Amino acid sequence: ANSTDSIGISKCLEVLESFSSEFRSVEILQSQVNLGCKKACVRALDWFFDNSDFGVIIEDDVLVSESFIEFSSWAATEYQDREEIWFINGWSPFHRGEILEQPWLGRIPLFWGWATWKSRWLDARKDFMAIGSENPSDLLTNMKFPRSDSFDQYWRNCFNKVKEGYDTWDYPIIYRMWKDRKSTRLN
Repeated sequence: ANSTDSIGISKCLEVLESFSSEFRSVEILQSQVNLGCKKACVRALDWFFDNSDFGVIIEDDVLVSESFIEFSSWAATEYQDREEIWFINGWSPFHRGEILEQPWLGRIPLFWGWATWKSRWLDARKDFMAIGSENPSDLLTNMKFPRSDSFDQYWRNCFNKVKEGYDTWDYPIIYRMWKDRKSTRLN
């Protein structure tokens, strides 16, 4: 880690440790080396779900509201038996600033404050990096928007980056969700 990283890491640790009085326990997984985005995130999620059956994942560049934590707690019970729902999203680009009366299903996970169950994470991890050559819109047969070449081209480029070794963990999960016809529940 460079000196800028060290300062940022120290500040993150201070924030995390300030939560220790709010929870029964706070455990922190740290690495002494920069693993890169994909390895670090997958390692952290695997570690987390080795110890928990459900969790709210808040990345280091996200600020969530208390209402999202409450919604996630409610959703953990409400949707635990609906295996087609893989994630609970905390952010929606479609209803900015609004708190919706009813949650809605979507097919694109938005990983800016989210929650999921251990079983869903383990399902998402199966064949994690196996991305096929299908047109992305062919994977989305239950979506209600016009298919377009630009949509296919954008997502094909994203998926090809993964095949070429791009350091990310979210595109493979999106591919798996679409291939397996899974959904997200958005607040």
